[in-house]
Formats: sequence, structure tokens, C-alpha cells
Amino acid sequence: MVARNAAATVLTSVTCSLITRTVRGIRSEVEEGPEEGLSEPCAFNCDNLITVPISRLDPHPAGRLGEFKRAQLDRALRYARHRLLNSITDVMEHGGRSRVQETFRRND
Repeated sequence: MVARNAAATVLTSVTCSLITRTVRGIRSEVEEGPEEGLSEPCAFNCDNLITVPISRLDPHPAGRLGEFKRAQLDRALRYARHRLLNSITDVMEHGGRSRVQETFRRND
């Protein structure tokens, strides 16, 4: 879950970063593993975020991030967001709204 604990108590849905065992070593992911309570090395993939109802989350987290890993996650999320916004801007400048819709349909 990508939310502050205080905010999560009043929200009905939260945005989550997918965790994968495929570690690519790119700027939009954060490596984690046993130090954070997970069973093996893996990575948060900030290029693939989903929003889910809090009621669908396991009440017992698989792990916890310390301050350093939270800072890394913040940087990875900002980088992924920046890339997305640049892509949207580029499409808008070179084809308008229908091109943006077409691009997102292709990526679904």
C-alpha cells in the first residue's frame, strides 16, 4: 500500500505498488527482501500501480519498510510519475486527445 498510515485509516481505497520477484534494477523500482519481512528478494514496481478497496487487503502486512526504504519508494514513485506525465505531454503535443486515449487503450 502506498499511503501514509494516518491517511489509510480514513480512506476506503488505497493505491498499491505491485511487488515482483523480477528485480530489474531500474529507477522506478525499490528492491526489498528479508530485511523488510519478505521471504525472498523482490522489488516494488512503481510503473504498475493499482487502486484497491482497503477491505481487499490482508490485515497482516507481508513486511514493513524502514525510513530509508520509504525514501527510496518516494523517489521511485516520483520518477515513475514524471515519466508518465512526460509521455502524456508528448502525446498531447503530437496528436491530441484521441492519441492519448489510443495510447492508453493499447497499454491496457
